Amino acid sequence: MKRVRRLNPGSQPVDRAASLIVPIPTMDDTTTDSPIRGIYKLPIEITQEIAGYLSDQDVCALGASCRHFKLIIDDNSFWFKRFHATFDPSSIYIVKSGVTNAEDVKDKLKLLYQDRQKRLRGTAFMTGEFRSREKRVIRLLAELIRESYNGKPLFDSNGLLTCNNIEVLKEYAKNTELLEIFSPSKYSQKYNSGLAAIQLMCTSMCFDADLGLHNWNFNLSQKYCYMTAIEAPVFTNADKTMVNVEWLLHVVNFFKYHATNEDERTLFEPFQSLDTLEKPAMWTRSVKDNGGKLGKNWKGTYAYLDRDQMRLMRRAIEDDDDSMVIIDHNIDHGEKAIQTLELDYPGDHPRFKWPTKFEDSLGSRSVEYPPTPVQHNINNTNPPPKNTTAIFFEGEGYDNEEYLAAGWLNPLPEQEGIPGWMRVTMMKYFDDQQGGWHTNALWAYEGVVLPGGHIMLGRWWNPEEPAPGVYVGPFIFWDVDASVGDDDDSDMTDSEH
Repeated sequence: MKRVRRLNPGSQPVDRAASLIVPIPTMDDTTTDSPIRGIYKLPIEITQEIAGYLSDQDVCALGASCRHFKLIIDDNSFWFKRFHATFDPSSIYIVKSGVTNAEDVKDKLKLLYQDRQKRLRGTAFMTGEFRSREKRVIRLLAELIRESYNGKPLFDSNGLLTCNNIEVLKEYAKNTELLEIFSPSKYSQKYNSGLAAIQLMCTSMCFDADLGLHNWNFNLSQKYCYMTAIEAPVFTNADKTMVNVEWLLHVVNFFKYHATNEDERTLFEPFQSLDTLEKPAMWTRSVKDNGGKLGKNWKGTYAYLDRDQMRLMRRAIEDDDDSMVIIDHNIDHGEKAIQTLELDYPGDHPRFKWPTKFEDSLGSRSVEYPPTPVQHNINNTNPPPKNTTAIFFEGEGYDNEEYLAAGWLNPLPEQEGIPGWMRVTMMKYFDDQQGGWHTNALWAYEGVVLPGGHIMLGRWWNPEEPAPGVYVGPFIFWDVDASVGDDDDSDMTDSEH
C-alpha cells in the first residue's frame, strides 16, 4: 500500500481524510457513493491500516471528524501498532508500570506514544535554561538510546543497520539545536552532563558537513584537548568509573571543527574523500551489550602541537586564556591524516605479553571495576590482575609506518542513564625486530568507547615525560567494519607518533 500525497492543511478534516483514503485500491472506483460514504463501508482493520500512513495531526483530524472514526482511532490496537512503527519496543516502561494484561499494555503504549511525541514536538531546544521541559527531553532521549535495537533492526539508505529509535533521534537532532555543541547560550552556565552524553551519542552526525552545524568555542575545546590528565582527566573519580563527558565532548567539538570547516584546510578534504561506509556512523547494536568485543577494522586520527607550541598552550592554560588558537598538526597532512587500526582479540592465547611498563603507564588492570556478566580469564598480565572483566586486544595499523598496539577494554557502569560505556587503554609501539619495542617511541592512549562500541575518544600522551610537562593530545577512532572488502585501508600518516 503506497503512501499518498499530503493535502492542503486548510482542508476540512473529513475531506482531507477522505481524499487520502479514496485512492487506496480497497475502494471500488465504480461506486456511485461519495468518498465519505465509501469510507464508512471499509472494515475497521483497513481503516486503521490507512490511518497508519497519516501524520499524527491527520490522525487527530480523522478521529475528530465523527464518532465512527473516533471509535476506530481510539482503539488501543491502533496505537499499539503505531507505537511499534515509530519506536523500538519499550519493555522497561511496561515492567515499571507493573502491567501484565494485554489490553492494559496497549493502553500504556498509547499513553507513552502520545507523551513522547508531545515532548519531541517543536524546533527549539536548550536555551541555556535547563528547566523541567528540557530535562524531560534529555531523559527521553537517553531512554530512546537505552532501548535502541530492542526490536527488529532496519537498514538505512546506505545499507547500514539502524532502528526506529535511532531514526527518531536523528530526525529530532536535525530539527532542533541538539547538535549545536557548546553554543554560547548553552555554555553560559555549567554544561549539563546529560545533554553532553546525548550529544556524544550523536558524534557521527556532528561530522556530517551537510548538516550545516555551527562550530562554537573551538578555541576553548582546543585548550581542553591539550590539557594533561591532572588538569582535565578522562574520568572524574579515582577508580575511573565516572566518565568526564564534558571533556570528551570537547574532543568531539575539536575534531568536528577540523572535519566540517572547509576553510581550515585540515580534515575537511580527507573526510569528504572517505566512502560513506568509511565514515563515523551511529551504533549498530544494543548499547546494553556491554563488555563484549569491538569491531576489527578502525580508522582514526589525532592531533599534536610541536614542542614550542605546546609551551605556548601551557601558558594559555595557566593564564586561563581562551582567546589563543594554535595550528594543530597531523590533521593538516591531508589524506595521510587518517590512520588505520586492525584489532584482534586473542583471548587466552595472546601473542604479546602485557608488560609491567605498559601497565605502570596505563593502569589497565589495576583498577577494580564492577562485575559484569562477561568474564574473561586472562593470564598474561604482570602484575596479576585485580579486574577479571577486562578484554585484552592486540592491534596493528599504519600511521606513516607500520605500528603495533596492545591494550584493554574495561566495561563501565551506566552514565547519565545510558549503559554500555567502556574504558579503553592502549599502548602504541614499534617493533624493534627483536621481540620487543623501541623504548623511545611509545605512545599511551586512554579514552572511552561510546555505547554501541562504534567510536573511541580520548587522550594520547608520551609516557616517557612526567607531569606537568607531559606531551599530550586528543584522538578519535571509529569502526569501519561495514567497509570491509575494500582493500584500500592503507592510509598513510606523517606524524610524530
